[in-house]
Amino acid sequence: MACQMVGPYEYRRVEALMREAATLGSTDARFFLLEHRVQEALTAASALRDQDPTDTSGFRDAATLADVEQMALAGYRPAMTLTAQLLRSNLLAAADPQRSAAWQLAATQLDYPQPMTEDQLRGTGFFDELNPEEAQALLGEAAALLGRCCAAQTVDGVARQ
Repeated sequence: MACQMVGPYEYRRVEALMREAATLGSTDARFFLLEHRVQEALTAASALRDQDPTDTSGFRDAATLADVEQMALAGYRPAMTLTAQLLRSNLLAAADPQRSAAWQLAATQLDYPQPMTEDQLRGTGFFDELNPEEAQALLGEAAALLGRCCAAQTVDGVARQ
């Protein structure tokens, strides 16, 4: 940072500009600020875990996690991916790998105007270690997430079905 002459003043200035942009409606700026909150919360959770390895309470900032998931439910792909990362994190009190995979699969499917075919799904790697029942559960959960967050979105001008 010193070599690049980036210091606390520059970071505060960037944050102020992002807050202004978020106030004016920029989703990217809102996510930037939210991602910063997540990093602070993860750092705090990691520090607590380092101090007391038996502490399993994990990520304590429920409001931040709820804000990330709210942006994900609005269909914002980076928030969908971050939700997936948080849900599989060992810093959460109770990681949820199934829900994490469903969020990641839902984010992947945003590239397709129609639900992905079986061949397309096989190529994602999401199902490599799942038995058929787990794969069906994952597909169902991802479809439900897509239905909640992305049904009205369009891909290249074509409405999702």
